[in-house]
Amino acid sequence: MAGTGVQGFVQGAEALGCYDVYARGGRGAIGAGADRALLVAGGLDGGGRVGRGMRVMASEWEGRAEYVEIEGSGHLPMIDCPDVFCDLVMCFLV
Repeated sequence: MAGTGVQGFVQGAEALGCYDVYARGGRGAIGAGADRALLVAGGLDGGGRVGRGMRVMASEWEGRAEYVEIEGSGHLPMIDCPDVFCDLVMCFLV
């Protein structure tokens, strides 16, 4: 990420601006065929707003999505707390 130029950052931001987790009939990843989803956010991301939104999203997916918040992490929990993040993902995958 540190090596990303301004134009690359702009293109990435534009792509994310079109990202719709509620696609396919308002069901997002679950509607796209996934049986379950793991939603992870850093507790400090967006002052906690990101986590609150993901918690709502998980509840809307009727028990097929799990939300986990990584305390003390910001926007990039996989960078801020890599061991915690990897443990969460590995537990979800097995």
